[in-house]
Amino acid sequence: MENFKSMYPREIRMIQSYVSEACDRMDYQNSPMYDEWPEQRMVDQMCNSVCEAVSTSGDMGILREAWEMQEKKTIERMSVEEEQEEEWIRKKKGWKKVQIGKKKRLKQRS
Repeated sequence: MENFKSMYPREIRMIQSYVSEACDRMDYQNSPMYDEWPEQRMVDQMCNSVCEAVSTSGDMGILREAWEMQEKKTIERMSVEEEQEEEWIRKKKGWKKVQIGKKKRLKQRS
């Protein structure tokens, strides 16, 4: 498991330490964390405590920069994917026109 954690991006490793700490606090006998179906309220409280800890730490600036960079990359990737999809549609429409033209020529020959 540690091997996989070492592969996490730096920012996720930072958050993971806060998540691990929150889970450690909930690690006791008969903890609701081990319920088969944990209550949504308990999960929300754990998430809120992690978010609060991260936001009040010095790590928040680093995380914010990383998230902004990731958001820019995502927007750029989506833009490229949209362009590729538009190009594919143009090619498909052109291919259909070619096929329709071939069918018309075949009919005319018959």
